Amino acid sequence: MNVFVDASFLIALFHTHDAFHTKAQTTLKKLKQDSFQPIYSNIVLAETTNFLFRLKGPKTASKLFKLIQKSDIQEVPLTKETFEVGYEILFSQKSRKDMGFFDCLHVATMKQSSIDTILTFDSHFKKYVRVYD
Repeated sequence: MNVFVDASFLIALFHTHDAFHTKAQTTLKKLKQDSFQPIYSNIVLAETTNFLFRLKGPKTASKLFKLIQKSDIQEVPLTKETFEVGYEILFSQKSRKDMGFFDCLHVATMKQSSIDTILTFDSHFKKYVRVYD
């Protein structure tokens, strides 16, 4: 099963003081038993690295960046078409309080890669895709 990994999940996994840290660890153990293929985009990596850089500094951010790049997590690069679909999703929303552009790009990436499940702690994804729990 292919599962898209959101920045909120990665941040919770690597930030020990995150409210979802324990849940992220438990979920990862469960997924390893289910033989899943984690997938992320370069935008997810940028979001996660930037967040940890701001929170913990360059050493922690660099460690995470290198760890993810060396892992067996498959990276899906964004194309011009992904951005176009992302903008369509963004502008089709009814409120400014809906998903931000990066999350719209994640949904677009998932649609174009035929992935229907996401690892996230952001509830707004439930309108678009299946959230793994």
